[in-house]
Amino acid sequence: MSIDSLHYERFDKLALDFPIVFHYNCLTKGNCFKKHWHEKMEFLYFKKGNGVVVCNTKKIPVNPGVLVVVNSNEMHYVESISDCLEYYCIIVDNLLFKALHMDICEEKYINPIYHNLIIFKNCVDNDERINECIDNIIDELDLKLMGFELSVKSYIFRLMVLLLRNHSYLQLPMKEYNTRMKNLNTINNILQYIEKNYNENITVEELSEIAKFSRYYFLRLFKKTTGKSLIDYINYVRVNKAEGMLLKSDKNITEIAFSCGFNDANYFSRIFKKYKGVSPSEGKERFSENRSSELTEDPEANRTEEHIETTYKDIHGGGCEFGSTG
Repeated sequence: MSIDSLHYERFDKLALDFPIVFHYNCLTKGNCFKKHWHEKMEFLYFKKGNGVVVCNTKKIPVNPGVLVVVNSNEMHYVESISDCLEYYCIIVDNLLFKALHMDICEEKYINPIYHNLIIFKNCVDNDERINECIDNIIDELDLKLMGFELSVKSYIFRLMVLLLRNHSYLQLPMKEYNTRMKNLNTINNILQYIEKNYNENITVEELSEIAKFSRYYFLRLFKKTTGKSLIDYINYVRVNKAEGMLLKSDKNITEIAFSCGFNDANYFSRIFKKYKGVSPSEGKERFSENRSSELTEDPEANRTEEHIETTYKDIHGGGCEFGSTG
């Protein structure tokens, strides 16, 4: 899966009585999930393989035993650099900590954490107490024995305490938090606009006007938020769209280039090779050869893989959707 767009992630089917998302993921080499953000806290605990987690623009190398803490409203994605990167994902909504009446714990700690007034370090490595806490949470969520909800909640409180005491590094003023949220929403709207209009002539002036920022401030904010320059991002989106068309369409390379917003086939070929490592014609040829080989060797296996992928999405993707903040 490409990371050619950034999304706000909604959890429309999150259980209100026990608002935790828990699943086990395995990413193959070169694969990643889409760059996205949400208000929930997320814990990524790595068990096998090597990879990179990107939080905002910070790249974090990961291997077995590393815990990555994704703070509320941080853009993030995971990419595998080994044959199989295996990790647990635990997403916790602040509703888990809500009481009928606000107590001192919620006022002093929980609300500041979820409003980014307290921020945890993203990478937690070689902390035996935290690893033990995460292992206990995983065991409880896996086994679901009597009272597992109480146990999970107690371990999550314990985890928060350990993070607060040993791995918190910044407190954001409320003004800075509000600015950060405003900028996130603005850039998210811009990325959705690019996604819908990638085949059109998109200009800096057009986008800065939509964002209601000056050209200079908009370009700087875009780079700071996404980690890419505007032209780099737009080209990357277009190349990924073109790659999909090369694999599935009968159009020639020039037609695909123009369909994806490029007005010069030679420039398209250079940009495509920059991102994909091969020319468009080589990419199309390789896909055709690989696809023919797979279908010839075992057509039944291909149908089985498609079924497994669909089933995986049904199991793990049913509780959340990518969409707009509106």
